[in-house]
This record gives sequence, C-alpha cells and structure tokens, in this order.
Amino acid sequence: MLEHTSINLSKNNGDSPSHGNLMRFVLALIIVTMPLVLHFYRQPQEFLTRINQVGPIAGETDLIIQGIIGALGMLFISGEPYDRFNIPDKTLFDPITASLFLLGLSKHHLEAGNIWKKQEHKQSDKHSSYVVACRLAACFFCCQPP
Repeated sequence: MLEHTSINLSKNNGDSPSHGNLMRFVLALIIVTMPLVLHFYRQPQEFLTRINQVGPIAGETDLIIQGIIGALGMLFISGEPYDRFNIPDKTLFDPITASLFLLGLSKHHLEAGNIWKKQEHKQSDKHSSYVVACRLAACFFCCQPP
C-alpha cells in the first residue's frame, strides 16, 4: 500500500529532472537565499567575520587534527564535556548504535563508489551522479559536530 503513495511530478518517469521541477527549485532557492545575500551585499565585512574568528591560522594543523579526533571521540568514545548538545561525558552513540552507524556509512560509501564506477562506463546515466552528490552531501552534513 505504501509503494503507491509517492507522487511523480515529472512527465519523464523520473529518468532525469524535468525543467519545470528544476525551475521551481531554482525559484525557491532564490526566494530563500535572497535576504541573506542582500544582507552580505550591504555589509560585506560581516561575510568573513565568523570565518576569521574560528578559521585555522597558518601553522595550526595540529589543532585541526585534534579537533577532528575530538569530534569523532564525542560520537563514539569519550563524549562531550559540556552539556550543550548531550549529557556531559556521554557518547552520542551507544556501542550498538555506533556499530550500526558505521556499518551504514561504510555500505553507503561502497554503493557510492559502485555508482561512480558505473558512471565511467555508462555516460547516459546522468541522474546517478546527482544521487551520489546528494548522498555525500547529506552524509557530510549529518556527520558534522554542531
């Protein structure tokens, strides 16, 4: 019963994005981002303020590596010492959830690699590259510590 609930708005059976759907997406994107773009256009100094505050300085690669290890530790090993995002010193994932997360992440990367290999041999399948890019972006943003 649930397999019949999806609605396909494109006339081309989902083989590639239709121009109408693409134009609706671009219009929504412009409407949503325009206030922020206008703000940064009027106050260009604010565009790089936060990046300058938290961005890496030359020669601080050890701090970047330490931050990455700390973020991964927060997910699986030691937890975060502050109570902002979770219970203090409690990991985000318990051992069972962590193993399932890593299993799903590795499965995703293997499937993404297979799609890229297919893409090299089959140029007509343009939609799969969009799927891979969206999956990788979702994986990147979901795995980033807040």
